[in-house]
Amino acid sequence: MAKKILIIGRAGVGKTSIKQVIFDGKNPKDIILFPLEPTRGIDPSVYTWMDLEIGIFDTSGQELPYLLEDEIEQKRTFEKSDAIIYIFDYLLWVDNSEGIYEEIQKIFRIMNSYGTKTKFVIFFHKIDLFNQKIKGMFQLIETQIKEHLNIPIEFKIFFTTLHPNLIYSLYNAFFGVLSGLSTETSSLKDIIDMVIKDYPTTICFITNQLNNIIVQTMTKDFDTNLIRDLHKRILDYISDDLLEIYNKVLLIDAGSKILNMILVNLEHLNSDLKFLICMSETYRTDKLIGLTNNLEKQISNYYKANKLE
Repeated sequence: MAKKILIIGRAGVGKTSIKQVIFDGKNPKDIILFPLEPTRGIDPSVYTWMDLEIGIFDTSGQELPYLLEDEIEQKRTFEKSDAIIYIFDYLLWVDNSEGIYEEIQKIFRIMNSYGTKTKFVIFFHKIDLFNQKIKGMFQLIETQIKEHLNIPIEFKIFFTTLHPNLIYSLYNAFFGVLSGLSTETSSLKDIIDMVIKDYPTTICFITNQLNNIIVQTMTKDFDTNLIRDLHKRILDYISDDLLEIYNKVLLIDAGSKILNMILVNLEHLNSDLKFLICMSETYRTDKLIGLTNNLEKQISNYYKANKLE
């Protein structure tokens, strides 16, 4: 199924960088050290994401005011979009939150004029610039934005960053966008959620052949502070020759704690998939092997059932 995702926002908020990290496998550290050139016009790219063919339309931030006012450009850009991601960053929020509200209102009016069921998502980017110790801060900001806008559509706000310590936030956000478009990735997450609910302090990932994390899920009691370094460590592992460590429980230094990790190859179930990776604060060898065996079986049953259909 072909899907269109439109990414819009002002210049410098990180639109192209986010696209390249998620879909092109670029190292976020490299992008932070060597910023990308500004996008000109509309830059379309086509990607395969599990059961989807996705067209990502990355728009120029410099041309955003024109895009939001010109009806011909709006038709060319917004029409037939399955999802629209509006991105702004922390600095813009501090400097001109009213301007952000105004742009969102204009986007909503444009969406409404086409009468579509387009999914609307907001990325509040560069959250590494926040004081992360303020409890419930993001929930308060989300409530503030939604109450101020008061627009009659459901939309989700994700708080994201390319910073290595919080990069998991970006994967969470894009899964939130794609889960509503891809039946396959949603089904894989549902399977993992169902199986790991009885395994406390556990987190699991599925990666694809591009070494992107396409499914990320954890139990409610998992310490999210531990995730900060896990993505980097996962990417380090999956970039090496892993034949010697398949189905073996390894110890992973997660900073304040040592986690137990097991890695399973899923390519025999679907050529688009690569690894299932599970980590636990609590469970060790036997329990983790039992968990991944169960997950592998459930995922295999899913693909067999859908192949027969």
